[in-house]
Amino acid sequence: MEEFASFTYSDRNYFESLSRFPITPVYSDLLQSLLPADWKVTRFDVFLQAHSERTVLKPQGFKIHISSPAAEARTVLQRVVPECVRAEVMFKVVADPRLLRFQNSKRYSRGGSGKFVTIYPPDEACFLRLIEGLHQATRDLEGPYILSDKQYRDSKVVFYRYGGFQRMYQLLTDGTRQTLIRKPDGTGVPDVRTPYFQLPEWVKDPIPDEPEPEQDSTGLLGGRFKVVEALSFTNTGGVYRAIDQQTGLTVCIKEARPHTETWLGGERTVDAITALQREHDNLQRLQGLPCVPRLIELFQAWEHRFLAVSFVEGEPLATVRVSEDFIVMTHVDEPERVVRFCTTWKDLALRLLDAVESIHSRGMVVGDISPGNVLLNRDTGELTLIDFEGALVRGEASAFSAQWFNPGFRRPDRRRVDTLEPADDFYACGMLLYNLVCPIQNQFELDPAHPTFRILDHFVEAGLPSQVRSIIQALLEGRVDAARHEAKSWTPSTRRVLLSEASSPAVSDANLLSDTVRGLARHMLAVMDPSRTDRLFPPDPMAFQTNALNVAHGACGTALFLHDALGELPQAVREWLLVQPVDVTSYAPGLYSGIAGVAWSFMELGLQERALELLALIPNSPLAFQAVDMFDGAAGWGLASLAFHQRTRDEKFLGLACRAGEHLLATAERSEAGVCWRREDGSVPLGFARGGSGMAFFLLSLWRVTNEARYLEAARRAMDFEVAQAQERDGGLVWGVTAGEPGHRPYWLRGGAGVASALIRFFEVLKEERYLSLAHRAARGCAVFFSAAPHLFEGLASMGETLLDMYRVTGEPRYLEQARRKATQALLFRIDKPQGVAFPGRYLQRISHDYGLGGAGIGLFLHRVATRGPRRFHDILEPR
Repeated sequence: MEEFASFTYSDRNYFESLSRFPITPVYSDLLQSLLPADWKVTRFDVFLQAHSERTVLKPQGFKIHISSPAAEARTVLQRVVPECVRAEVMFKVVADPRLLRFQNSKRYSRGGSGKFVTIYPPDEACFLRLIEGLHQATRDLEGPYILSDKQYRDSKVVFYRYGGFQRMYQLLTDGTRQTLIRKPDGTGVPDVRTPYFQLPEWVKDPIPDEPEPEQDSTGLLGGRFKVVEALSFTNTGGVYRAIDQQTGLTVCIKEARPHTETWLGGERTVDAITALQREHDNLQRLQGLPCVPRLIELFQAWEHRFLAVSFVEGEPLATVRVSEDFIVMTHVDEPERVVRFCTTWKDLALRLLDAVESIHSRGMVVGDISPGNVLLNRDTGELTLIDFEGALVRGEASAFSAQWFNPGFRRPDRRRVDTLEPADDFYACGMLLYNLVCPIQNQFELDPAHPTFRILDHFVEAGLPSQVRSIIQALLEGRVDAARHEAKSWTPSTRRVLLSEASSPAVSDANLLSDTVRGLARHMLAVMDPSRTDRLFPPDPMAFQTNALNVAHGACGTALFLHDALGELPQAVREWLLVQPVDVTSYAPGLYSGIAGVAWSFMELGLQERALELLALIPNSPLAFQAVDMFDGAAGWGLASLAFHQRTRDEKFLGLACRAGEHLLATAERSEAGVCWRREDGSVPLGFARGGSGMAFFLLSLWRVTNEARYLEAARRAMDFEVAQAQERDGGLVWGVTAGEPGHRPYWLRGGAGVASALIRFFEVLKEERYLSLAHRAARGCAVFFSAAPHLFEGLASMGETLLDMYRVTGEPRYLEQARRKATQALLFRIDKPQGVAFPGRYLQRISHDYGLGGAGIGLFLHRVATRGPRRFHDILEPR
């Protein structure tokens, strides 16, 4: 999530890399004033890079980092730049004060945080002279500790580590890139940025270690607490479970690192130390209430501040929500289960209101109520609220408290004020209770015009008691007494009809589907940017981390949707696709992540000449046989090769597919359960995208063309292994992510939808009833009531596509009706824009138009519901 957060900082509506963040001239103007006339300053990614013709940039070595809070950044530059100029050493600085604050913030990765200035000495002698000069120039300054580096002597801002100066990459099979440094023999090894200092094994630290400061001989934190477990970490500090040696009780300890930012709000920030002090002060006002942790001690250890409170036995409601004995999102059509959920939900609602009102009675407003900040003791039913740094004395003004919230949990009026009222807490309580039904609150932050009850009403129409809605609505409107009265007077019971006969009808209107599809295409074309090379349409963050064209998250998946939706590919899209450079050093070979999928997409889009050129690259890829799965590996590019053979009848493509097939046979692990493919970490992934179902489908397809019995035998055995890993649930079959792991994933990327997609095609080709029977049981999981995402890889469209597969092969109307219902539900997430229609992407946090987790995949599903056409990348062969 830390890495993901950086893609939400540059743009309110779309995922963007930090390199697109609009910078001010604050630092560039200062640099120009400090540098000689022959030095140049250029923007590079999130940095301003300064150099002259005399500076030398070696491939790797010891680099120096200078940390700084944003408030001291000008002073740091005034001290540091002259030292770099004297040494004639290239350096770079974070390009903007807002980027520096973000880099020092809780949301940034621990391995990369704190590095305001990065300096590249050309040799060890220069490094030693320069680092001492920088130390002397900055002795009185303080900044955040850089976790990946070693502190220079007793400096509070000067750090160093060994790493790459020039960017050297190793392409990985999933299309991402790993930074490298080279060993003395020239071998590349990962340049790992860990949140602790480490040197490559062949490198010696040129600076002798300073004598260690005297440590507490007891080994106790603060001389009192024995840490037994780290519970979590962020850039601002950790959370630990410890034993209080004075009392013997278990405690929770929160850590605050100095000069790191807990909160960013425009030009205003709150550092971690201040936030922890606020939490201490707020808890002090609330002591004695059973719904808050007991305050034990606020203390200093090393340079860090720590807060010890009583350890609360309980689970966050975010965890409770998805537990098998509680979740209702997938089971609204089961009356007894709904009653059981409502009984627990009602009790939680009343306990939550009791807790919040007891805090209000102390003159405090909580400000940050969300599923992660409320703990439930499953044995006693007690609720405890935690994390009180954003709480506020009623009547006081604080921009931090007013804007410290989880997305979707703030009252709309709160966007424009610096104070908190009880109504803000009750609104958050309502959203928390909504979240326990269905966690879609991020959508409300992304799309403020989204009808609040559009999705909840769908649940009520399907059988969720109307009291759930009315209690939530009362709280959102600040009518806490009405909410409490309704909850107290309500007794959930099976005596009422929970499964309403008036439930929302499935989409059957072809015009509604086609209007949505056309609206989605309009929005895509309105926001595309052909001037860019990193993306054409707003994508998922993975597009920036892989490549611009891949099917899963790049432009090809979106182009396929536009082709189907409009009947032809717009000329501007066609031209952009054709000019993008593709080679084996920058594109992995995979079907969904790389060259094979791009080539197949180009073929489908009528760009045959370029498609043939691209597929011909795969044998030259050093990664061609590094993975075996459908998504990234040999099964995927093998299937693409089969598709090209079917289209062109050129035997060289069949030969390429056979090379993939032979590799799968050679690497398979055989057991009584069947055959599987094990990863380096020892795990065996399941499903279509990463697991044996996809590989079985490819081998079946290869047999269909070659009639080679060994491919069919391996295909059957791979499918046998997948089925053997299934778990029985409610008469159906469900799968975890890996073999031996419990779980119920009803999706294509991970779970039953992918397995069912393979099983139904085994029946289609082989006509064996056992595969049809298994497919029916696997497809039951795809008919669960709801998913909190509309997407093609993991969401409603994922399940809907498999239900359409079942209908296409069996002709059973129930599957078409179920697929239409998934389309109905996917439309609940639509975002209406002046330019057309959009859908939220990953975590519902930004609009995305990609294939896997965005509008293109959803649109392809909706289009297929309307047309009953074949499924992309799945239906390539006719049955015998």
